[in-house]
Amino acid sequence: MPAPLHNDLTGARVLITGGAGFIGAALRATLTRAGARPALLDDLSAYGPTTLTLLGTGPTDPTLTIGDINDEQLVRRMVADADYVVHAAAHSSVHGCTTDPDKAFRSNLAGTDTVLRAVAAAPHVRRFVLLSTAQVYGHGAPHAPRGERAGYFTEDQPLDPLNIYANSKLWAEGHTRQILDLAGRDYTILRPFSVYGPGQVPKQGAASWVVAQFTMYAALDQQLLLNNGGRQVRDFIHRDDVAEALRLCLTAPAASGQTLNLGTGIQTSVRQVAEHVARHIPGARIVDAPRVAQDPLGACADTTRMRTVLDWQPATGVADGIAGYVDWVRTTPNAIPDWMRAETSTSRIAAWSAPAPPVTRRPRSEGESPVTKLRTGVVGLGWAGTVHARTMAALPGVDLVAVSDLDPAKHTAFPDIPLYSDVEEMLRLELDYCVIATPSATHEHYALALAAAGVPALIEKPLAPTGAAARRIHDAFARTGTFAAVGHTERHQAPLTELARLLHGGDFGELWQMETRRQGPYSGRILDVGVALDLLVHDVDLVSWLAGQPIESVTAATRTLAGPYEDTATATTLLRGGVLAHHHADWITPFKHRQVQVHTAAGVLTANTVAGTLTHHPNTASPPQRGPSPASRGARHG
Repeated sequence: MPAPLHNDLTGARVLITGGAGFIGAALRATLTRAGARPALLDDLSAYGPTTLTLLGTGPTDPTLTIGDINDEQLVRRMVADADYVVHAAAHSSVHGCTTDPDKAFRSNLAGTDTVLRAVAAAPHVRRFVLLSTAQVYGHGAPHAPRGERAGYFTEDQPLDPLNIYANSKLWAEGHTRQILDLAGRDYTILRPFSVYGPGQVPKQGAASWVVAQFTMYAALDQQLLLNNGGRQVRDFIHRDDVAEALRLCLTAPAASGQTLNLGTGIQTSVRQVAEHVARHIPGARIVDAPRVAQDPLGACADTTRMRTVLDWQPATGVADGIAGYVDWVRTTPNAIPDWMRAETSTSRIAAWSAPAPPVTRRPRSEGESPVTKLRTGVVGLGWAGTVHARTMAALPGVDLVAVSDLDPAKHTAFPDIPLYSDVEEMLRLELDYCVIATPSATHEHYALALAAAGVPALIEKPLAPTGAAARRIHDAFARTGTFAAVGHTERHQAPLTELARLLHGGDFGELWQMETRRQGPYSGRILDVGVALDLLVHDVDLVSWLAGQPIESVTAATRTLAGPYEDTATATTLLRGGVLAHHHADWITPFKHRQVQVHTAAGVLTANTVAGTLTHHPNTASPPQRGPSPASRGARHG
């Protein structure tokens, strides 16, 4: 068994693997102030000479041994000379591990195994501390009960790593427990959340470390790109607080065998970080960008166990911490690496989108579908949303994984599907697409959230109650390269599908004009728009689709009989090429009538979607060929 722990670290020998890194350097300084004797082991592969100098280390550092954690003889020799071991060495970025999985394996798995076996063979080591990561939580466990701690990651919840880096750290946690429990060695596992502070220099190609990235890009007068619209949340903890927590973990009796979150317990969105930086660097430009693959949407740490075990909480708030980092960059301009100075917004996005290594997939068994089910959700469980949800739940290639509505009573129709009152929680499920079927006034709110998250959307008509809102929705999806559509259900009515086929085939000659009628009783379902946006929009779309021409102008008249919106509307649309279409829609007629009539050179085609019929009345004569009458000439020229 290891020697008893002592709160006093004076004279204690502490081995820090990865000691020349950002956290390792901060821990070295904290331990030195506490009277300990830190020894660093690092291969110096993470940073160049300039950054190492800023971190206060380098090849001439007397406390540093330059070496590989896979060098078993070296590691055993250094562990044999240590009272405590902090394992911080890792290939420590999602991008780096994804593009070089072989190095990730050597550093994060094989190297960790080498260090653990050395500790297991050294009975005098009082405690081993593994620096893991909060990325082991992934998007969390959305199907688990949430209760009061919704939006927080707790140490005991199911883990769901999303990338090679997080998965390697999860393996390291399990391997630590297995190797050291068997050897009877003491250990603590720490899961730091988003660490930042002076000395942090971004690594090329990585989309993380946003405090450092945003500050340096703003200092270079480059855009601050908000992947996913900056909607991801993080728990930002200052490097000095992390170093202090590590110091306490070495000797805190209650930390024995524990897994602890290291965070503040406060959520901060990536957008808020950009806004903090912009307040200190005037002129900083904040721009939305596509979501980065495998980038967790995030949450913050449940710090209950950390505060109890260590009798401590972080001292630096995110606003003060960011202000301090901005000051550090201003006074240390050489901290900005040359590769950042040469980058553009386009090159940064391309770097974040680097392809993952090839994956060997198992062969499908006989009869197995070649396509993975699409994970879908529905926002809004009114009449239309309920129809969508029931349809999706019945489709063989679709997995309805979530529904969202502000009214919990709506959940009774789908008791087996998780209900969310907040669409942000749904976005943690990595949906393949989502249906928005809420009142039209709320479409923009939900659509912008989906666009920022890169989730394709099917949006119930009308897209938005105003043209300006519809344009903002369009632009948001265009910026992130995400598909979005409004449901064109009427185009798929059998009579109209056949009508389109006949017209587009050209057998009926020139198209002269069209009329539509869409009438019926008031349903009581639509409360936020009038008949124009509820019914007439279908026919305006239909005539443009049938004619194959865009609409150039619309004139309309409406009348309101009760309530704030129109109950009856008559409109005329002019299509490119001169075809006129006349429309009437109302919800004051006691019977349902749905008709589209098309006048062509070969006759009149009438589609009745209530009866499900399409009829043709041939023309018996061509239109008269005559010039303008004298009266009309006088009117035109008079």
